[in-house]
Amino acid sequence: MNIRKLEVFLDLSETFSYSETAYRLFTTQGNISKIIKSLEEELGIQLFERLHRNIVMTESAKEILIYAQDIVSQNNQLIETINGMNNKNGSQIQLDTITTMPSYKSFLFYLSSWQKIIK
Repeated sequence: MNIRKLEVFLDLSETFSYSETAYRLFTTQGNISKIIKSLEEELGIQLFERLHRNIVMTESAKEILIYAQDIVSQNNQLIETINGMNNKNGSQIQLDTITTMPSYKSFLFYLSSWQKIIK
């Protein structure tokens, strides 16, 4: 299990909409569906009941929701703590991309140029 799956689960439990969750997480509706299905298979439980155009959380999902919230929250706190230890000058830049972006030459050029500026 990874944190990303739990983050998708938490967002979907707020929106009850695959398309809205996809929009909020900058991905596709199909990807959200795959992540939820993968999490359900991994946990061995159904998290959402799909009812035509609506989804409803199952009782099992409601029971694990608080644990997922705690895990994601603690993970975020850990990342902030580690970043604070590693960040000497108090500034941070986070660059999120699509998974195939690092294979593009322009991205590699941009990244190498940025590293020169930081040093």
